[in-house]
Amino acid sequence: MIRFCYPFIIVIFFALIVGCASKATPNSRTVVEVSATPRPTDTIPPPTATIALTPIPTTCVINPTWQDTYTVQAGDTLTQLAYLLGISPEALQTGNCLEQQDFLYVGQQLYVPNAFALSIATDPNAASTSILFVRNEEEFYNLWGVRANGVAPQRLTTNMIINAPPVRSSNLSQVALRGVSSFHIPTNLSESNIEELPSDIWLVSTDGAGLRLLVEQGPRDMLYRSLPTWSPDGTQIAFIEQRDAVGSLIVIEANGKNRQVVYTADFTPLNRKVPIIPAWSPDGTQIAVVAWNENNTATLYTLPPQARAQPSLIYDNFFYYDGPLWVPQDGLSGSPTLAIAQFDRHFRPIWQVLDAQNGTIIRTGKLYLINAASDWFVTTNNDGIAFYSADGQIINIMGLSINKISFAPEDAQVVIALGNIGMDYLRLDESLRQHIISGSVEYVTWSPLRYAILP
Repeated sequence: MIRFCYPFIIVIFFALIVGCASKATPNSRTVVEVSATPRPTDTIPPPTATIALTPIPTTCVINPTWQDTYTVQAGDTLTQLAYLLGISPEALQTGNCLEQQDFLYVGQQLYVPNAFALSIATDPNAASTSILFVRNEEEFYNLWGVRANGVAPQRLTTNMIINAPPVRSSNLSQVALRGVSSFHIPTNLSESNIEELPSDIWLVSTDGAGLRLLVEQGPRDMLYRSLPTWSPDGTQIAFIEQRDAVGSLIVIEANGKNRQVVYTADFTPLNRKVPIIPAWSPDGTQIAVVAWNENNTATLYTLPPQARAQPSLIYDNFFYYDGPLWVPQDGLSGSPTLAIAQFDRHFRPIWQVLDAQNGTIIRTGKLYLINAASDWFVTTNNDGIAFYSADGQIINIMGLSINKISFAPEDAQVVIALGNIGMDYLRLDESLRQHIISGSVEYVTWSPLRYAILP
């Protein structure tokens, strides 16, 4: 029994060794198949139908705040016009619904924020064809500008109470304004005489640019100022300011520097608050003023435009009516000399031409407003005003005074302020009259005033 078991055990032993050796063979090709884990099937959504949308066209709207129009001239470009207007070319393009910046043609109408300023900037003769006027706008009296043909009326100031005619410099590029001080505006302005209120002085360019306060006052001041007057070269301004019975003749540079007190006196007529206007001589070397004495008579002086100047007494102890003015010595021609108006012994006003050196009365006459560029002049008559020409023409206009008109710097042209009716333009040598502005026109200025004393 034992012998039988040993061979059997040996056979089993070798069988186990062979079996183990076969599993460790490196060249074995036995592949174990691994079944993939099942997962849910992905669902693919059906295609969505595409809806074709019709684009909504964009409607361009002209800038509603631009009420002025400008007519394109030869050589104009959008970039140039935008620069002159102080806006970007893109703003001018979109404001006019232009598809292309370069699409401009002569005669095209563009809407712009300020056609008056643009017309001045693009016209070399603009200053001489531009008219300035003051319009009553309920609570305010603002400066406006318009071309002589009535084109491009434009407000040049806002929220001002201008209480006197605009005063243009000799080259017409600058304007001096007298306006009621913001500290002294009465609550019942409509019932007040605005010309008799404390005032400040402003400067502005003819196109409305660069408005600046030249002379002001504080809330505790009550300074009444005369209308300013330009030096002939346009670099200085003279005016008189007064409080109570003490006044000062002031000269100041147009840039606001170098303010000088030339002379101190009482420059206000009896029963008035606003001092008289100083008169600058045509050569710029003298300023004429009228001061009041203790007995309420007046004295005419001339002074050089410098601080603490020594006055020259020209004419004394007269009963003042108007002036002083610098006028031609010989009617419409001759060297400049002085003129004043005083009451005679019958209390009638009479104009006198004086020797500017010693005050000798040269002659008497009547005051005329003259046009230095033509042979026309105008004066008041019993029913209004009368225009005269050197060749004998006469044009009468009823119901006006010469302080409501202004001559052009060139040719026989004139404009007339008509109050609430507006403004008329006259071409005297053609007997042409046109209504160019409707609405209020209180004061008007085309060129600096020039006067003569004629028989």
